[in-house]
Amino acid sequence: MKINKFISIILCTLLFTVGCASIGSDASIEDTSKFIVSDIMNDESKISKDVNLSVDVSGDGELLVSFKNESSENIDHSHAIYLEKKIDGTWYMIPEIAAYADESNILEPNKEFTQTVKLDNWDVTKKGIFRMYKKYYSTDANRPASETEEYSISNEFELKE
Repeated sequence: MKINKFISIILCTLLFTVGCASIGSDASIEDTSKFIVSDIMNDESKISKDVNLSVDVSGDGELLVSFKNESSENIDHSHAIYLEKKIDGTWYMIPEIAAYADESNILEPNKEFTQTVKLDNWDVTKKGIFRMYKKYYSTDANRPASETEEYSISNEFELKE
């Protein structure tokens, strides 16, 4: 009889411990199967201090994204902006669900390009740490197009839902 009681107490303790551990871990785990691990360039030589990206979060599901060229050269860029989410220390690119025609733009020195981006373009509305990133290209009339250098710039922000 004492053995049955002892085994019952041990089993209940184990079930309670496992249950509490899974509750805590499930809260931080998110399904990443629909996301792609980020391939943002982290090469320090490809990060310019002369080009800035800022992201302002509004309460109505929109982001005001500003891309400013403080360099002395023209840069090429498109309207494309990528959204990534940090999950358990890893950045994941979130596929955009909106489709649009893209075009190449030239951003002259000391000029700014601003666009409003709706968060419902991505299948993510949960809280967390995100970053927007944008690719741009250094243009030089004396350099062949095949030698154009690609850069990327990003800015982290938090959504609190």
